[in-house]
Amino acid sequence: MDITLKIGTRSETVQVPEANLQGILTPNEVPVALTGEAEVRRALNEPIRAPRREDCHHHQRYYPPHAHMEGDARPAGRAV
Repeated sequence: MDITLKIGTRSETVQVPEANLQGILTPNEVPVALTGEAEVRRALNEPIRAPRREDCHHHQRYYPPHAHMEGDARPAGRAV
């Protein structure tokens, strides 16, 4: 059986005996919804484990809950 492999921008065809071939794996299709500037804007507006940038005050620092240590005077999970 002839099998064509894509390598970078070119293709290479190889012969594999059918008795030695158990199957052919192909990549899953992954939809791309946003790219470039739109994805950066979405990430800034929907941060993970942090407040949105509109909710932060420029003169305050946010300490996420997971950064709080025992005996630390800073309040966890809010801007101070």
